[in-house]
Amino acid sequence: MEKQIFIQVEKIAEPSEKMRRMYEAVSELVKAKKEIADIKVSDITKAAGIGKGTAYEYFESKEELIAHALMYEYSIKIQRLAKSAFEPRTFRERCSRVMDWMFENKDYNRMFTQLFLNNTSPYMTAAMERPVQGCLNGEFGCEAHDYVYQLIDAFMDDAYREGVIRETNPGKRALALLTAMAEYAFVIMGPAEERYESLGDEGLRTFIYESLVRSLN
Repeated sequence: MEKQIFIQVEKIAEPSEKMRRMYEAVSELVKAKKEIADIKVSDITKAAGIGKGTAYEYFESKEELIAHALMYEYSIKIQRLAKSAFEPRTFRERCSRVMDWMFENKDYNRMFTQLFLNNTSPYMTAAMERPVQGCLNGEFGCEAHDYVYQLIDAFMDDAYREGVIRETNPGKRALALLTAMAEYAFVIMGPAEERYESLGDEGLRTFIYESLVRSLN
């Protein structure tokens, strides 16, 4: 059954045409592995096919433009994950789908985490000082937080109905799933070490999935 989960974070998915082109330009520059600090406003506007001055009609600084572009891109990635994660029939396959997404986006996730978990980052400051276009101040953070937990609750409800887990406490369920996925992220986004390489990706996924299920039974 298709999950019907609607959340206001989708309001940032419809920027103006010029903003969308700037956001896409930032995404392309990031994919080209250009260092964020080295990206200039002129790089963005040139890639977007607009004048440099246009950027300052929408944003007060380079940091604000990049922060909003990354948040926009991340919201799209999360929404795609939310849709695809429920496609497989079993909980194990769904967990694997989430890990597929994490692996495919590991470079982006690493960069995003570094920028937005650092409270002194100018990108974090820029993102918090002014709201994302179309959202009220502070709304994106709250809505994204609620959105993720709605997905987790739906995910774990299905696992319970499938008979894979017995735990009914939503807090314990969420903590177990987040911990398991954080462990996978730690390995794939960290430096390669022999202790993890010997497992192989499939072995790593199996261990994490089995540990998750054991923790909830």
